[in-house]
Amino acid sequence: MDSEGAILVLRLLHIVAGVFWVGAAITVTFFTMPVVRATGAVGGEFWGQFMARSHFSQVMTAAAVVTVGSGLFLYWDFYSGIAWQLADPGPQTIFGLGGLIAIGVALVANLAFPRIGRRLGQIAELIQMQGAPSPAQAAERTRLARRMQVLSTMTAVLLVVTTALMAVGRYA
Repeated sequence: MDSEGAILVLRLLHIVAGVFWVGAAITVTFFTMPVVRATGAVGGEFWGQFMARSHFSQVMTAAAVVTVGSGLFLYWDFYSGIAWQLADPGPQTIFGLGGLIAIGVALVANLAFPRIGRRLGQIAELIQMQGAPSPAQAAERTRLARRMQVLSTMTAVLLVVTTALMAVGRYA
């Protein structure tokens, strides 16, 4: 494949994976999670099945890796050797800031979400064996669910910011 063909494939991968990553983050954060919370135990059961059967975490990780990885290759190809100029930002600065935000989001999401999810799963298993949560388990479950909601909201908002930067970057 020639250089032009490779760039075309990288751009296609970057855009499609990025659209999926951002869209899924928005859908889960602002539509699915509120319904899960509002439906109590049934919502918790749904969420557990959703995470177990859909491989959602792995798919989101793959989308983030493909988006960030292809973005890094594209950035390197187009802007290597061009300095950032914050006083008069050009495309390299705007795309670079968007890329840094996306890298940060990917790191935080892939480090924090699995750990919180595993602990919530452990608590759910204990509660299922006991029949009802202890006060400490209920408090920890509530605390972890809040942390997940805050991180999810931050992730979705920052991904929208990143998308906006990518959309306008070439016009800077």
